[in-house]
Amino acid sequence: MLFQQLQEQTVELGWSFYGPVLLFVALCALGVPVWAVIGASAAALIWWSGAVPMSLLGESLFSGIDAFALTAVPLFILTGDVLVRTGLSRKFLDVAEALTSWGKGGFGSATVLVCGMFAAISGSDAAGAAAVGRMTIARLVEAGYPRP
Repeated sequence: MLFQQLQEQTVELGWSFYGPVLLFVALCALGVPVWAVIGASAAALIWWSGAVPMSLLGESLFSGIDAFALTAVPLFILTGDVLVRTGLSRKFLDVAEALTSWGKGGFGSATVLVCGMFAAISGSDAAGAAAVGRMTIARLVEAGYPRP
């Protein structure tokens, strides 16, 4: 009985679904930037479906981007950039390399250790990855590895 009820239920997709999808495809075909295509399609979906009143659209968009991480991560990456530009990151890498160079894969272990140091300073693994990646690539090129 329950299985028959589940089979009889259907979902009909109307223009509130197909309209934004067609808008998405058309804007992508015209070469509009992806962020604008996604935003326009989402706004069209909200408008056609009536999920959120248009008077609350701005408030709901702002509450979606009002997050601590959206502010903190770029500042943590800036902290990593400051450490790279001041040369402190090079000293971190020298210390980590001195501690791990005796073992197999010493430079890889040094990179992991420096990532831990950066995470301890900035509190963000994204900042550590951005800063450490930038300085280890330069160190590998100096050591004779090909850039690609």
